Amino acid sequence: MMQHLPPYNKPALSQIVLSVKRINPMSRHGLTALGFSLALGMTSSGSHAIEVVGKQLEFYGVMHVSLDYLDSDVSRAVAKQNGNDALTDGELSVSSNISRVGIRGEQMLSPELTVLYQLEQTINLDGSNGDSLTSRNSFLGIRGRYGELLAGRYDTLFKLVGTQYSLLNDTIADRGAIIGAASGVGNLLDRRAENMLMWRDERDTNSGRWLWALQYSADSQRSAGSADNNDRKLLGGSLTWQGDSQSATLAHDHYTELAGGTIDATRLGLQHREGRLTANLILERVRHDLDVGGHGLLDRNAVAVNVGWKQGGFNWIVQVMEAADFAGISDSGALKLSFGLEKMLAPSLKSYVVYTQTDNDRNAAYQGVDGTHGDELATTPGNDPSALSAGLRFAF
Repeated sequence: MMQHLPPYNKPALSQIVLSVKRINPMSRHGLTALGFSLALGMTSSGSHAIEVVGKQLEFYGVMHVSLDYLDSDVSRAVAKQNGNDALTDGELSVSSNISRVGIRGEQMLSPELTVLYQLEQTINLDGSNGDSLTSRNSFLGIRGRYGELLAGRYDTLFKLVGTQYSLLNDTIADRGAIIGAASGVGNLLDRRAENMLMWRDERDTNSGRWLWALQYSADSQRSAGSADNNDRKLLGGSLTWQGDSQSATLAHDHYTELAGGTIDATRLGLQHREGRLTANLILERVRHDLDVGGHGLLDRNAVAVNVGWKQGGFNWIVQVMEAADFAGISDSGALKLSFGLEKMLAPSLKSYVVYTQTDNDRNAAYQGVDGTHGDELATTPGNDPSALSAGLRFAF
């Protein structure tokens, strides 16, 4: 479970559980991309990357599997007629939960210039298909006096707020079923930007640590082997403040073309830590203007609250998320309740049990499971999907 925002040490900006202890804390310009030991929420605090050639080459990863019981709250006839395996009247499922491996490294070329790189891939532990090996956050960059400049494929700054201020990432209760999602479609806004450039830096002040980042994508939706289509640009920015027991991040993404229109998406993440308690709040505002006029399905507000409490070697987690009605459609919101219990079996090995249920209004069909969990669970308008999961997660 997420404990606190660690030092902003470079260059390991990734959604992998990283060991802050193994990154040089004495480097004034060290960055970890907005607290990446909590980027997955359910973090293994003792995990370490494997140094192959010191800091020049490190190997790291997460192996995460779970046994899930999924129920779309539909009849067997509806599930079969639809032909979509994401609809079920109640079945067991084994999920790989976005397991991944990666290599990264950095090399100082001079006292003022360091080159850094990362190549990260999704792996499917539960089967083989066309997505068995797909690219995650991967980049080539340089670090200097004014921060880092990265080029490649990377999570949007809007998405990073969701991962940093959530406690049940990658599980059946992943925030992606509500936060960043559209009714009946699934998650559309927790994305990685293709063809991306990002500048980021940080400064320590008497009031705390300030971190900022700017992101630009010439074509946020992939254009391999051809010129980037600048009609699909992405512009993003974020600002983070870190104190002793609180933190806050504000991020905004602007898409010139996504989901049939223009999108402006804003997230505010707040965290408070006190003793055994960790509490997070995420506020989301999305405006989706269709090219043909009117409002898209993403034109709505959403909120998420999650609280973690450590007691007797266990982490108890409660999460509540709500999506408001989207523009022009009444009774189109949803409420998602989730409960989790974690137990660390070793510093890098975690077991857990999670239950989640999505209660849809009569004109809404938000999914029961979406986001970074491997197997999705859909439903039909007005129904209330639910899921129960037992998982094991190993990070190195």
